[in-house]
Amino acid sequence: MNAFLSQIAQKAADRWAAALALPGVVYLAVIAATLLARRGHTLISPGPVTAQIDHWLAGHSSTGTLIVVLAAAVAASAGLALAVEGAAQVIEYLWFSFGWGSPGKLIAARRQRKWDRADERYGRALITRYRGQDGSDGTLDAALAARDQISLIRPGSPSWMADRIRATGERVHLAYGIDLVSFWPRLWLAIPDATRAELGAARAAVTREARLLAWGLLYLVPAIWWWPALAITAVTCPLAWYQARLATNALASLAESAVDLHLRDVAGRLMLPADPGSYPEAGAEMTLLLRKE
Repeated sequence: MNAFLSQIAQKAADRWAAALALPGVVYLAVIAATLLARRGHTLISPGPVTAQIDHWLAGHSSTGTLIVVLAAAVAASAGLALAVEGAAQVIEYLWFSFGWGSPGKLIAARRQRKWDRADERYGRALITRYRGQDGSDGTLDAALAARDQISLIRPGSPSWMADRIRATGERVHLAYGIDLVSFWPRLWLAIPDATRAELGAARAAVTREARLLAWGLLYLVPAIWWWPALAITAVTCPLAWYQARLATNALASLAESAVDLHLRDVAGRLMLPADPGSYPEAGAEMTLLLRKE
């Protein structure tokens, strides 16, 4: 048991070091570079920088001093990691929140108008297809893709990611008549471990990108005094946002697929009809049962 616990602790420490501590060390190195740059040194030629470090080490060569400096660096890195974790949680809340106050209402209204215009174009293309006037130029598919790129359903929040998750619940309700919020805990207990692992990995990817975005925003601090640090923010933040959208879409698709594949298994355990033709009526009955109404 001691060996097992030691192995778990080692894996946790490795994961913490890779995900949090190492980015903190890199950030501290950028801060140090910023301080050196403000003293007139340049990173294009590393000679002055290394000379400055050698000079400092020569004046503080005692083992105790180096240990204190190393401990301070580790503590600062851990503190930065905790701050980034908190910032990542705030970012996730904003990504999946259905309201940001008055600014959020304005953004949501703008997205709704954009979606309505795209939906009208799709409706016209659909009418043209049914009248037999549609050629092979893919107008209908392009119109549908343009609308779905905004949102799979009519937007109701300022964030694409929040609407993507909401779309999963509405699509499941429309197809099966169930409330996904009430149904999900039961489904989670019924799905295989491999499916849980896939869903967990997709969810972890969203958190990972929120953390990456938080690190990117943190580099705005040294960018105030040393403009090259701004390049890190300029690259990291858009990349994290784009990858977070991909991860959210993957998570929503996997959740909807889990419902499609395992809905009837749960219905059978609840002694409800598992015949596909019985939905959405059976789904509405299931929702009443799960809500204990």
